[in-house]
Amino acid sequence: MTHSSFRRPVPDLIKCGLLLVVIVPLCQPRSAAGRASSATGAGSITGRVLSDAGQPLARVIINVNAVGNPLVAHRRTTDTDKDGNFLVSNLAPGVYSVTASLRGYVAEPSLAPERSESRYYRPGDSVAITMVKGGVITGKVTSANGEPAITATVMARRVRDLEGRPLRSPGGVSRLTDDRGIYRVYGLTPGSYVVVANLNPASVSSVGSAYEGDPPTYFPSATRETAGEVVVHSGEEVRSIDISLRSEPGHTISGTVSSGSAIYAALNQISVTLTQAVTGEAVRSAFIARDNATRGFAIYGLPDGEYELRAGSFGPGERAASPPRRVTVKGADVGGVVLSLAPLSSISGRLLLEANTGQAGCESKRPGLFEETIVVARRAEKENLKNQSALLPSLLISTPTPHGEFALRDLEAGRYRLEPRLPSEQWYLRALTLDVTPLARQPVDAARDGLLLKTGERLRGLTMIVAEGAASLHGQVIAVGEGTRLPARLRVHLVPTEAQQAENVLRYAETPAVSDAKFAFSHLAPGRYWLLARPATEEGTAGVRPAAWDSDGRAGLRREAEAANVIVDLQPCQRLTDYVLRYAPPSPK
Repeated sequence: MTHSSFRRPVPDLIKCGLLLVVIVPLCQPRSAAGRASSATGAGSITGRVLSDAGQPLARVIINVNAVGNPLVAHRRTTDTDKDGNFLVSNLAPGVYSVTASLRGYVAEPSLAPERSESRYYRPGDSVAITMVKGGVITGKVTSANGEPAITATVMARRVRDLEGRPLRSPGGVSRLTDDRGIYRVYGLTPGSYVVVANLNPASVSSVGSAYEGDPPTYFPSATRETAGEVVVHSGEEVRSIDISLRSEPGHTISGTVSSGSAIYAALNQISVTLTQAVTGEAVRSAFIARDNATRGFAIYGLPDGEYELRAGSFGPGERAASPPRRVTVKGADVGGVVLSLAPLSSISGRLLLEANTGQAGCESKRPGLFEETIVVARRAEKENLKNQSALLPSLLISTPTPHGEFALRDLEAGRYRLEPRLPSEQWYLRALTLDVTPLARQPVDAARDGLLLKTGERLRGLTMIVAEGAASLHGQVIAVGEGTRLPARLRVHLVPTEAQQAENVLRYAETPAVSDAKFAFSHLAPGRYWLLARPATEEGTAGVRPAAWDSDGRAGLRREAEAANVIVDLQPCQRLTDYVLRYAPPSPK
């Protein structure tokens, strides 16, 4: 194996047969539709937008955004033609997100939790987008004496998908009530919603309100803990979701944000976000301008309950955040809360490529550019869903430079796992190492336990080695035995059979079995594996914490997989399809 670069070779590099053998598989031309220009390096992303009935959708607004690379132009916009087709050309090598927008429609929800994460595209890709009619929730908001509540903000917040999986960061769509107290929230993604009347209009209107300072009321006339859920399907209008205001006095949480003077001077505007301690849902926010000498904040109109407060800076420049502060509101205001800002951390390193030296069947179908790879940092603690700040995303990404260098910034203190999103199915992550000190004889395996960051730490010396020759496996789980039925949720695991690979986290893989119990693995290291199907527990759509991240989890997987003894031997670049995995429920102990 030879270390190389994802870059296309310049002519004076190709001087000997060995280099030619190594480089040529990385330089196959792209498809005609999106082939990169040899003069400019520019390419195109094409696609088509259809309804769930298979009909083309015209005049859909398409936004193509560069991700993880501030040097690439941020946004390109176009729309679809009468046949639903679109083309965005002259794109620099890089990674892009593609979103579609049409009034009254939403993107078709994913069936798999992991697949609800953002998808990324590269020049030369063709995108298929399906849109469905959004749902509608409508009703009336009235005061305690039955009068219509005028210009109240009503938000429908999606808390579960249609399969009942909870969402980590529930999104919401809001509308104002009219002079009759009637609201109509449209364009809703199918799923389960809580509907809340937020009677503090400060964020939406400068007009005063008789309800200002009152806590929010959830449908039908409830607190968040006792709120009813409303199920919405594609194109469905759910009527009579009426809310009767509780008209209880709200309380206030107030305090100050502290930081070192050097930190504060480098910050932009500061926000303070209040979330429900149990659900993690954002409740209210307050903002502190740089010219606010006291750095004070206040959040009004709160019912009794358990909350978490966090402060953080946002915008360009340095960023900082405070640890979460638990606050209990019970019948009175809470004051004197101090939130201490601390600088955020970062991880930097480089990508290396082990190119395949002519393995039969391993010819790359597209170049493997560093700029077309994404490095993802994921929180690794078991409690990360509760502890992840509402001010920062659950996943942080970076796109390497043309030389393979990458940096992940704005990370809170904690443990992280790093994963690449690779530009071709030919690649897999072979090793992740950390040079602890320049004098260390051997780098540390950074994949086994993840990376533990301290507050404000700048962790350097990470090396991510990506190798060519990945295998893939696609199949379906079927039940065996009379009367046996598959569990409602299944996860399929690959476990290395070799004892020396037992602690190699990169040799474990798992994925959900989705529609018709089908599963798919890609970017797999060649080798010998046990294949195991397990019933899955409740899963949030933000993704599932892999079982192999813990030593106990790996040991449990190996015991079960060895007992089931379903073996698959994957060769370099093998594409194994239509595999049938037979499932029998575990025997009672």
